[in-house]
Amino acid sequence: MQLFIQLVTVYLGSLGFSLVFHIRGKKLFYTSLGGLFTWIVYLAAASAAASDYIGALVAALLLTAYAELIARREKCPVTVILVAAIIVLLPGNALYQTINAAMQKDWNRFFERGRYTLLFAGCLAVGILAGTSIFYNVKRLLGGPARS
Repeated sequence: MQLFIQLVTVYLGSLGFSLVFHIRGKKLFYTSLGGLFTWIVYLAAASAAASDYIGALVAALLLTAYAELIARREKCPVTVILVAAIIVLLPGNALYQTINAAMQKDWNRFFERGRYTLLFAGCLAVGILAGTSIFYNVKRLLGGPARS
């Protein structure tokens, strides 16, 4: 039941951010579905690798491929799909805990949570970069225009 609640919440969260970003039509469905897909991949990869960092990297990598494909299909920028769908993985709670520890002058907890936050965000960035690079190179090898 807890997993079901997480999935519904993730879908609605992606949907909400999509509405905030003024995404409309079929793209609204695709961004929400992308957020749901991202969370499922993150849970599976983090569980299989026993690491939040690996889960974030794999989820960001696969989400980027998803966003690249959907963006081409819907003729919209990749960032429209990517940003609204990846919002579910952003380490907001970890950042809050980092700042809270700094405000309480608990420096050990500050550095511990800060390290986690930066590494997690770094894994998201590397996953997006790797996904974009892989998609670009595969597209180029298959003979199609990589970017216009």
